[in-house]
Amino acid sequence: MPYYLHKGDSVEAQLSINNLSGKAGTYTYGITCRGSLKCGAEGKVDVADAGIGTVPVTVAAENTEPGYIKLDVKSDGYSFTTEKEVSVINPLTRAGENKIIVLAPGQKKNIVFVNQYADGADAVVKFGRFPLSDTSEIVKDVLSDNSMFAGIYTQVSNGLTLLSVLNGMEKSGAKDNAEAREIRKYLNDRVSLIESKFDPYGSLSDVPYSYDENQYAYAYASLFLIEANNSGFGVSRTVLDVAKTKLMELQNNGNENVASLSMYALARMGVNVKTNAVYRFDASGEKEDLPVEAFAYYADIFGLYGDKTRRTAALERGIALLASINAKYNNTRTLSARILDDVGLAKKLLGYFPFNINYMNHEVLALIRSSMKAGYSEGLDSLYGYLNADEYYTAACQYLIADISTINRTPASTERIKVANNTVTVENKSSETAIATVIVDDYVQKLPIATGGITVSQRYYDSTGKELRGPISLKVNEEILVVREFKSNTVFRGVVTSENKLPANTVLVRVYNGSEEDRLAGKVQKGSLGYPTVTKGDTGFVTTHSVYGTQSVTVAYVIKGAHKGSSVALMNGSYLDQLGTRMYLSYDPAVTVTVK
Repeated sequence: MPYYLHKGDSVEAQLSINNLSGKAGTYTYGITCRGSLKCGAEGKVDVADAGIGTVPVTVAAENTEPGYIKLDVKSDGYSFTTEKEVSVINPLTRAGENKIIVLAPGQKKNIVFVNQYADGADAVVKFGRFPLSDTSEIVKDVLSDNSMFAGIYTQVSNGLTLLSVLNGMEKSGAKDNAEAREIRKYLNDRVSLIESKFDPYGSLSDVPYSYDENQYAYAYASLFLIEANNSGFGVSRTVLDVAKTKLMELQNNGNENVASLSMYALARMGVNVKTNAVYRFDASGEKEDLPVEAFAYYADIFGLYGDKTRRTAALERGIALLASINAKYNNTRTLSARILDDVGLAKKLLGYFPFNINYMNHEVLALIRSSMKAGYSEGLDSLYGYLNADEYYTAACQYLIADISTINRTPASTERIKVANNTVTVENKSSETAIATVIVDDYVQKLPIATGGITVSQRYYDSTGKELRGPISLKVNEEILVVREFKSNTVFRGVVTSENKLPANTVLVRVYNGSEEDRLAGKVQKGSLGYPTVTKGDTGFVTTHSVYGTQSVTVAYVIKGAHKGSSVALMNGSYLDQLGTRMYLSYDPAVTVTVK
C-alpha cells in the first residue's frame, strides 16, 4: 500500500496475516476507511501454521484531505488493531495569480486570468490607496502550497511574507490565535530549511545559479534569517555569524543590488553601514545602467539612519530610472513577453534587472513599499502606471504586497467574487480613485489557451522504444520512460525548474543526464538533457537547469509499476526564471496509469 494517493486514484491493498502461533488458525478481519479514503472488507481467513494468509482490498481516494485505513484482526487468544494515515494529494497544480489595476470612481474592468480556473473559484479584491492584499488569503496561499517547486527565492519570499503577516498580527493583538500558531510552526520549519542551505564557507548549497546570482540569493536568504531572528525565532548563531562575515564582503560587491541588499541585511542585524552606504550611493550618480531595486534598498537604509535627504533622493532616482527605461524600451508593460523573442533586449535589460527575482512589477512594488515607509507620495501615481495586470506576480512580489498591507494604515475594503469563464469583473464603487488588487489561488483545471511561445510536452515509451498513448497499462515491475520537454519558439536563457510528480502506483527508477543522451537517441533533442540538479521528494522529484542560448530543456526518467491499481492523470508545472518567474504546465487527462 503506497503512503500517498492522488484524488481519484484507487489501489489494491493487501492484508497479510503471518501466522506465528505454532498452530493453524482462523482469523477474523475487518478493514474500514475514513476521511478521504473509501474501502471496506470483512470476513475470515484460514492460515496454516507458519503460513501467510492474504486478503485483497480496494482503497479509493475521494478528496484531498488525510485518509485513514483501520485494521482489526482477531483469533483465539489474539487481537490486533491499527490505523494507518495516507496522504491524499490533488493531482492538479495550484497556482496563485495577483492582478493590480487602477480604477477611476465608478469604473469597471474585466480581469482575465492566465491560468484556467474552475467556474466558482474564489477571487478576493482589495481596494485601497495602495496595492493591498487580504493577509488571510496570503496565509492560506502559502500554508496550503503543496507544489514540489521550491526555488530559493520562493522559499525565502514565503518566509518573509509570513514574518510580515505575523508581525502585523502581533501589533494588532492577535498573536495567540490558531492562525498565528500555525504561522509560527511554518516559520520554524522554514528557518531550519533555509539554515540547511548555508555552508560554512559563505555559499548556498543546492542553488543552481551563476556565481553573481548566488551572491544575491545569499544576501536575500540571509535577510530572512536575520528578520526571523529579530522576531524571536531560534536561528543558529553559527549560521548568523557566517552570514555576517559573508555580508560584510558582499556590501562591497560590484553589483549595486547585491551591495545594497547586503548593507540593508547588515543594518537589520545591528551593523552600522551608514558610511559605506553614503559613499556608494553618492558615487553611483556617475554610473549607467544601475539596477532599479538598489534604490529601494538605499532608501530603506537611509531611513534606518534618519537621513531624509538621501532617502528621498534614492526614491526620486529609482522612480526616474523606471521612467527612463519605459521611454527607452517603448512600453515596459510587455517586456517579459518580448524578451523571449529578442535575446539582445534581454541582455540590455540585465543591467536594470540583473537577477531572476528582478523584473518590472517587482521593482515597482519595492519602490512603492519604500515610498510608503518614507511617507513619500510624490511619485506613487507614476509607479502605479507601470504595474501590469497581464504579468505574473511572483512569491517575491507577494511578499512586497503583504508588507505594504502591513505598513498601510488607510481604510480599505474587501470584496469576494466568483470566477466565471476564467474572468472576474471588478468595479470601483467609491468616489475616489482606487488601487484594486485581485487575488485568486486555486487548482488549475486545464492548460492555458496562450503560452507565449513556450510549450511543455510529456511523452511515454515502453522498453522497446515504442511511444505509448494514454491510458497506459503496466505490469508490476514493468518500466516505462517518461520524457518531459520544455520548448520555446526562440532561443532563451534562464533557469528552468520542473516538478515531476509520480503516479502513486509507481516508483522512480532513475533520472538521465547529458552523459547518457546517446541512449535516448530519437526520443530527446540533442543537447537538451544537460546536467540538472535533482531534488527527490516523497511524491516525486524536482529538476533545475541553468541554460544559456537554447530552445529546449528535457527531463527524462524511468518509472516502474509498484502497486496494483489505477492512478489519475497528473498535472506538472515548469518554471522559467527570466526577468521574473513564469509557470508553464503539462497535462493530458487521457494519460492515466494502471498497474495490473
